[in-house]
Amino acid sequence: MTQKQLEYFIAIATTKSVTKAAQKLYVSQPALSSHIKQLETELKTQLFIRNHRSIELTPAGELFLIRARELLIHQQNIINEIQAFSKSQQSNLRLGFMTGNIYRNIPDLLVTYKQANPSFSYSITSTSSSKVFEGVKNHTFDIGCMLTFYDNTQENPFGGLAYEELITTSIYAVLPNIHPFASKKSLTFKQLANETVISTEIEHAPYNHKYIIQNAKKFNMRHKKVIANCDISDALNMVRSNLGICFLAKEFLPDSINQLKFIPLKEQIIVKFVLIWDDRYLDPQHHQLIEHIKKQFNNS
Repeated sequence: MTQKQLEYFIAIATTKSVTKAAQKLYVSQPALSSHIKQLETELKTQLFIRNHRSIELTPAGELFLIRARELLIHQQNIINEIQAFSKSQQSNLRLGFMTGNIYRNIPDLLVTYKQANPSFSYSITSTSSSKVFEGVKNHTFDIGCMLTFYDNTQENPFGGLAYEELITTSIYAVLPNIHPFASKKSLTFKQLANETVISTEIEHAPYNHKYIIQNAKKFNMRHKKVIANCDISDALNMVRSNLGICFLAKEFLPDSINQLKFIPLKEQIIVKFVLIWDDRYLDPQHHQLIEHIKKQFNNS
């Protein structure tokens, strides 16, 4: 059974005519009929009922039409997968990182991995969380590193992509030392209802916008103003200057967080630092890197 025979069979089955199928495929009618006869001989069954005006499928032919289409799709998927795999081995590992100073451990892990694997090479692109996700989906990136909001209603928040949760933490209210609430052990959103909230752009901190700002009414919050910013360090400096407060996860912040108070929220909002990738297009060495990163995070 060959690919050509499958294609010829499907053409006749869909046109219900050897003449029309031959014209569509640019082959002679005798050659087409010969291929179908060989196919029926191999399968030891009749696929078509032939009469003077048309050709109809036998019950076996109807079943074979379904399977023939499946075989051709499966064959093309194999070709695409092997080509993508071959391409990935010829190029370096492409990592997409969400913009911000939150991945200070990852570069060190890449260095230690390369020391143990000299042939390993990589490139890093810093971009927004949404573009990291899209990049992995579209195979612009091989592995993505990003933050995501925890939603227990979603079985897989990444639409079929593989992922590994490296850090799980919660959002804190970040206040300057001189804030009236700086000595509180915990805070509610209602207590912070009239605060000025400093936030990065939505594409850089989607969990901030989706689950804090957009749902402010749920927590009885009334924002005076939201100051858009692209860099977490700038946002922290604005809080230090008493220009407002922000909501961030302490574990993902730069080392320099002095003059700030991180106060837990009673309405707990969980965020996770994750690696995402597409299992179909990752070679074994890249999987080894993921295991290396997982091991180091588990030990830390």
